[in-house]
Amino acid sequence: MRRAARIAACLVLAGTLAGTLAGCGSDSDFGQLGGLLWGNVTSIGGEGASITRNQAAAISFASIGVRYASGPEAMLVLATKSGGESEWLAGTQVSIITRAGRIVRTVGLPHNLSGVQGPLADTGPDAVPGSYHYLYDFAESRVFGVVVTCTQQDAGAESIAIIGATHETRHIVEKCHAPQLDWDFQNDFWKDAATGAVLKSEQNVHPRAETVTIEVLRPEQ
Repeated sequence: MRRAARIAACLVLAGTLAGTLAGCGSDSDFGQLGGLLWGNVTSIGGEGASITRNQAAAISFASIGVRYASGPEAMLVLATKSGGESEWLAGTQVSIITRAGRIVRTVGLPHNLSGVQGPLADTGPDAVPGSYHYLYDFAESRVFGVVVTCTQQDAGAESIAIIGATHETRHIVEKCHAPQLDWDFQNDFWKDAATGAVLKSEQNVHPRAETVTIEVLRPEQ
């Protein structure tokens, strides 16, 4: 579907969940639409509230549920897919871009990730076996090319539930370190046991940001 149609659907969706689109399309900051989706507990029912099966089924586009810290879950709809990257939108001010389930750019969070390059293999005498790294950009801090070195391990099989449906997954734990920012963090990915697609994740995108949790509500076609 064309981008314009998907954006229109995002606007309708945001209005359904938040009850208002005040500020949508304006130059207002996070305190407007972003605040409704991420910080206002009335957006879909309260602290920790989740998208329901009926809410997810009402949207015919590929969609994800996104939770910032322990706040309410918001639904984002696939707007575009290009070069292996998928852009998910809620209204016009909240955007998350993923690549194979990994967050590589955010707009509308309290602190945003501007871009990710990699993964790149670590080489040399000091490289930890199995390690790899990314280059992170944080435009709001004018910091670019931050080296984030990671290792991962398979934590085993795990059953997870998303909007009432059970999925068999492999739980992949990724531990990362960015010496330049004195930042240590962990990302968790739950990959479909049959296809390897990421169905759920808990990711860290900024040293000052809370964890972002993503669940695939309606997969991409």
